Amino acid sequence: MSKFTRDTLLKAIAKPAKPKQVTVGDQSFYIRKISVKEQSELAKLNDGKDADVFQGVANLALVGLSDEDGNQLLTTDDLDAVLQMPVEMLFGLADQINHFNGFNKTVETAEKN
Repeated sequence: MSKFTRDTLLKAIAKPAKPKQVTVGDQSFYIRKISVKEQSELAKLNDGKDADVFQGVANLALVGLSDEDGNQLLTTDDLDAVLQMPVEMLFGLADQINHFNGFNKTVETAEKN
């Protein structure tokens, strides 16, 4: 068994978590785990006075959608394209991303698991 070191930890942190394939409507997508830093950036983006629920959900999709290897596919440059998605598809994706990342859990529920 190899020794657990700082370098071992940093390599483990840098490796993307395994993505999950989900289906919304008749379309399949890959979604990924969102880092604490990305969640903090999302919160800042969605905290502005002009932020609305649709833009907030679209920002979540931008960060949460991935390729088969768990790498983020989209950037803020793709926001307008994401906002063109049908509402039920965008909100369905957001629900899947939230669930996969545990955003729908309370602290007490997370501590039990």
